[in-house]
Amino acid sequence: MRWSFALIVLALAAPACFLELPDLPVDSATSSSSEATSSDGATTGSDASADPATSESAGSTTSGDADTTGETTTAGPPAPEGLFACEAAEPCAAWTLPDCAGACTLDAAGSCVLDQLRLRDAVSLRTRACAGPCAVEVLLVRGQGTAELRRQRADLGPDEVLVNYQPPMLCELRPPEFFAACLEAFTAECADPAQWTDGCVAAPAGACL
Repeated sequence: MRWSFALIVLALAAPACFLELPDLPVDSATSSSSEATSSDGATTGSDASADPATSESAGSTTSGDADTTGETTTAGPPAPEGLFACEAAEPCAAWTLPDCAGACTLDAAGSCVLDQLRLRDAVSLRTRACAGPCAVEVLLVRGQGTAELRRQRADLGPDEVLVNYQPPMLCELRPPEFFAACLEAFTAECADPAQWTDGCVAAPAGACL
């Protein structure tokens, strides 16, 4: 009888025990793991989508570097040497000496050069002769009441560049009357620069006027 009563009590209590069992919590570790996996996937996708832009940028930089490296620079003409590098007033244009084998005429540039040689002011004059290969001569008049003249010749190479410099010379100009007469009656002697001086010696190195 006692056993029957005990069994009845257990039978009534068992359902109540099962009803009071709490709900199991969601596994937070599992949820966090899922969220981390989702986040990792998004990050990986972003990195993957950024790679083409990065590659394109790198390609552009490489191309720009190649273009810069491929640039070439053109060197300018060489600097003039000797008396051609001296600075002085240049009142006249370069005088292309006439060929006096035929008609010997005096142009404006020639008149200016001969007049400056007559006046003997401190100036720089230039003549150009092209009977054969063209050559240029620079004439530096010392001035200051002297007849001193420094002169130097050089050939004209390609692109009008001076080459084959001759040694500079120190000379003495002929009297002013000679040049005044040339301005009055121009002759072949007046067109010959060798006739403009009475004598020449080697000029001191590095001297201008």
